[in-house]
Amino acid sequence: MRVLRVGLAAVAVVASLGGAFAAPALAQRTVYTGQWLCDDRGSIEPLAGMNVELWKRGDSFWPVEWSGRRVARGYTDSEGKFSFTSPPDNDNYFVRMVLRDASGVHLKDFWGINDWSVDSGQYRNDRPTRTLPGLLLSKRGKSHKCAIWSGVHQAYEEYRRDVGSALPVRGIEIKADAITAGVPFTPYKTMWWPGDFPVGYSGAGDNSITHHEFAHVVRHRFDGSEGHFFGDVVHHNYLQNHAACNHTGFGFAFNEGWAEYWARDFGPAPDCGRPGDMQTEGNVAAALTELEHKCAGDQRGIMVDVLRRNPGTIHSYAEFAEKLGCPVPLLTPVPGIVAAFSAPVVVPVSDAKRAAMARKELLGTVKRVRGLRVMLRKSTRRAIGVPRCLKHPCLTALRRLTQPAGLQMELALARIHLGAVKKFDTKKEQRRLRRMKLTKLVKWSGKLQRTVQRKALAAARGATQRALAKGRRIFKSDHSKVTRLLKRALARAKGRFRRAAKHIGSLLPAVLPTSLGPIQKPRKVPIREFPSPSPTPTPTPPVDNRAASTLTIACPAAKVESKPIEVSGKLTPAVANSDLKVTFSRVPTPEPVVQSVKTDANGDWKASYEPSPNYPGSWDIKVEFAGDANRKASSANCSVEYQ
Repeated sequence: MRVLRVGLAAVAVVASLGGAFAAPALAQRTVYTGQWLCDDRGSIEPLAGMNVELWKRGDSFWPVEWSGRRVARGYTDSEGKFSFTSPPDNDNYFVRMVLRDASGVHLKDFWGINDWSVDSGQYRNDRPTRTLPGLLLSKRGKSHKCAIWSGVHQAYEEYRRDVGSALPVRGIEIKADAITAGVPFTPYKTMWWPGDFPVGYSGAGDNSITHHEFAHVVRHRFDGSEGHFFGDVVHHNYLQNHAACNHTGFGFAFNEGWAEYWARDFGPAPDCGRPGDMQTEGNVAAALTELEHKCAGDQRGIMVDVLRRNPGTIHSYAEFAEKLGCPVPLLTPVPGIVAAFSAPVVVPVSDAKRAAMARKELLGTVKRVRGLRVMLRKSTRRAIGVPRCLKHPCLTALRRLTQPAGLQMELALARIHLGAVKKFDTKKEQRRLRRMKLTKLVKWSGKLQRTVQRKALAAARGATQRALAKGRRIFKSDHSKVTRLLKRALARAKGRFRRAAKHIGSLLPAVLPTSLGPIQKPRKVPIREFPSPSPTPTPTPPVDNRAASTLTIACPAAKVESKPIEVSGKLTPAVANSDLKVTFSRVPTPEPVVQSVKTDANGDWKASYEPSPNYPGSWDIKVEFAGDANRKASSANCSVEYQ
């Protein structure tokens, strides 16, 4: 969790400023390369597609958000690697990772202000190439937050590949350390993920649960508006834990069954002792898997399109199958169609454990607040009686006068974070929030984020104003290039904070830190090489074992004069009440006339149509059978002269 660090870090920066300002090295461009990695319960994978930024630290003793700036931005490649080229100057640079991708999939703490991020160490811009070590984010034996983000990112990329388009919504937000019933939950299109909950069932490297929750975003987004979703939450009782063999209701079973179908985590279903019961979510998932195979040619895009074309009308497996327009699958699944994962019983994260994680965050922040208060007292004493500056640039005097403002901002941000975390650090508070009505909890969460952002921006803006006021006499008397640049940096920062205050409720990248709590440093590890992903195999077309059908048609042998055109024929194999479509058409006019007819028990059928006398000439008649569960499609046609 990256935070603003003025305090002792600023003192170290100031100590180096004498050399930086007095005798700069030869300015040159530097290429910064490196790799970001993520540890999921012992499995180390690259953080691919993640936002990375090259930041110019700014030759000053102020926070980077005041004097620094982002000079380049991009995304890691498939191996988590990046490469940036700096401008030709003598500044310090660092690389910032942000858990966000190009599609807007991003992760933030439930009580945080912005996207979760971490900075690399700082490096001087004094050589042609800087190769950073591998930077690993890890939480021993747990799924790190980077693994949650990475799993959802991969799920979205697979969706784009399989469906051929993006979701009709900009981005997906993941709230880490969230208030839930101890398991991940997705209210509409925002994922709430409790701390320390794994990203997959089968151990290290399995992220099937992130794919499951992503599937809920797909289903909810195409089902209707956010209001419609909250109505379904009540009507179908979405607020309950689930398991593949649970017998619940048609709506709940379809909602969870769709997610299990997408993530292939519905084992041991359909072997739940209730074959064909579509109020059992695992059965729904297995049946949807069979539909995809038999009726959609193993193309997930077709399955998604059914949801897209029918918003608000599909809340059971039967309704989905009807909209797809394909025969209902057999009660026993097609051989070979099984779940990729058999979801075991996962212990939910308890209220007490979530409260303990919040307390750990709180204690770290309390310790930091105490340290900042000590540094602020010392800094304030040093700012008293600063002598008049006789030699320009007056950097020592400017530092002593303005450094307290930077420390005051950092202290204010830490206290804001402390106040937010205090709302979660007891079992009683966790239980109360968990039992809150979902719509109320969602609104409360949004209000908390806006409040934290508003307070943080006010603290940051106020601190820059104080720094400008305290340094006024230096800025007024010292017109050296360095001092003018520092004053301009402060004014720009103040303007950024003022503009950001107009967008409360949205994310504020490059303006304020992602988290206001204790910092987490990545581990330095050797650069890793990962094998290139194998090309996606072309799906094998499904085998159609249905019997061939034969359809015949007989048209009048002679010209038809001033009476209906009568046609007839036979469909074999014969099944009573088989649906046929008969089309009477004449080129170029009029519009074709389509009739629906049924066969009798022998497969015989007939139809008639009397055209207008204004359209004499050759008429074409076509009869079509669309096929059914046991017979393939067939058609036949003939023509007749009409006068």
